[in-house]
Amino acid sequence: MRRPFFSSTAAVYGTPEKVPVSEEAPFAPINPYGQSKAMVGKALEHLLGGGKSAAFNLGYGRGYSVLEVVGAAKKVTGVDFPVKYEARRPGDPPVLVADASKIRRELNWQPRFDDLEAIISSAWEWEKKRLRKQ
Repeated sequence: MRRPFFSSTAAVYGTPEKVPVSEEAPFAPINPYGQSKAMVGKALEHLLGGGKSAAFNLGYGRGYSVLEVVGAAKKVTGVDFPVKYEARRPGDPPVLVADASKIRRELNWQPRFDDLEAIISSAWEWEKKRLRKQ
């Protein structure tokens, strides 16, 4: 392949005014999947235009175990869902925590939610809202 290309998804267009949607339609994603694809597309345009790039970890500097996440999810949702305990899968690291000091220092970035229960609550509210629309 002489020239690389990026294949994305029509989810970047949200609910377009015209179907089929063309590449000239504005990005207007309506869900996190479309938003993430739109961000990647914009980043690639930036880089192809000669823009600077950098790699940054996003995180809180604190990790959570699977059991901590399960416990917080049960608490926030009020659902006592069943849990199946298994050994760690081959290739899964025992501990993995992102150091986000670089992005905090260079871009003054701060996470919107810096608390496991707040993160789960935000995701849970979004999911309930999405399910009500169906």
